[in-house]
Amino acid sequence: MEKNAKVNVLIHNLEWKIPTTQAIGWHPIVEAIPSNSNPKMGQKDEIVWLDSPNHKFSIKVAWEQLRIHR
Repeated sequence: MEKNAKVNVLIHNLEWKIPTTQAIGWHPIVEAIPSNSNPKMGQKDEIVWLDSPNHKFSIKVAWEQLRIHR
């Protein structure tokens, strides 16, 4: 998969088609896709911060997460 690939390369016939790979960093992304979700075509990709209650990035939340994982 290309470095700048978009989400739609993982969709075929309105279903997720996740490639099997051992690439570092890929596994957490695959696990973050809810098993009961279907891809929504025609929407823009959105980046969210999963460790934040409102899924928005903040320095405060990032710092708290980094401190927890020390």
